[in-house]
Amino acid sequence: MNLSFHVLTDAALSRGRSHNEVVRAAIAGGATVIQLREKNASTRALIEIGRELRELAHAAGVLLDEPAQRVYATTEQVGPATRTPFVLQVRDALSLNLLASLNVSTHVTALALNTNTHHLFISYLNFAGLSNAADNSVDVIDTRTLGRVGSLKVSAEPIALAVLGDRVYVANSTDINLTIVRDCALPAPPPATVTP
Repeated sequence: MNLSFHVLTDAALSRGRSHNEVVRAAIAGGATVIQLREKNASTRALIEIGRELRELAHAAGVLLDEPAQRVYATTEQVGPATRTPFVLQVRDALSLNLLASLNVSTHVTALALNTNTHHLFISYLNFAGLSNAADNSVDVIDTRTLGRVGSLKVSAEPIALAVLGDRVYVANSTDINLTIVRDCALPAPPPATVTP
């Protein structure tokens, strides 16, 4: 396990900030491990807090692929030479070693995985007024090669994704529409997407 940036969240040490605030800041800062510690909390309280923090991590673009033992995470690149500020990282689930990365061109709002088809779904929306062709769309990436299967435009700002069977559900934040996409396996995975 990569402990290079280990963040401990404990109400006694957080100077009045909630666990959610601490974890959001830790994720934004690139934490490799987040540890919840509440020595005086009941087991039930710890489980409830842990579930809430797990949802924060998932919403921040962290997804576990248990069959492949991989973690997919989106992060923001920093630096003046950065043309595409966001990147999808693929890490080994046990060691957290970086296996591969793929530049993505705009703000990632959600990730979802269909392990039957090896398809990773990535939703994007306009962020901080930076217009981009990928805004309000969902990319489909084959996890075996990180090759791009396709891209789908959705009617409004996608904020959440869920997979059930061969269906992918896309929730939009600015209207009441729910986009439903049928997912199917390809005969062969596409070639890897070139990352500059």
